[in-house]
Amino acid sequence: MASEPRTVNSFSNQLNLRRLEMQLESEELTHKRNLYVLEINRIRQERILNEEMDMEKKVEKIRAKRREKESQKEKKKIEKKNRKMEKENKKLEREREKEMGKKGGYKPRASFCWIF
Repeated sequence: MASEPRTVNSFSNQLNLRRLEMQLESEELTHKRNLYVLEINRIRQERILNEEMDMEKKVEKIRAKRREKESQKEKKKIEKKNRKMEKENKKLEREREKEMGKKGGYKPRASFCWIF
């Protein structure tokens, strides 16, 4: 009879040991699942961030093109204004030369000076 309780105790101990092992395996699986869920969430967040960065780059390119277009327009306006002013200056110069010619035949000449 003394050997019987040992057997029951040993079976009980084995069952408890197996139950604890199964509980440990279950907790390990839960832990791994949680790690995978965290990894998946990290990857999703990374993708979202990359998409946002790509969108920002596209928007910045569009803004840069728009600024470039505006600067080109402004440059053309300035060039047009400069051409107009140049044309007006030439016209005034011709009129002045015409008036000077009527008054006394004055024509601008190069001046020469001796330096001693």
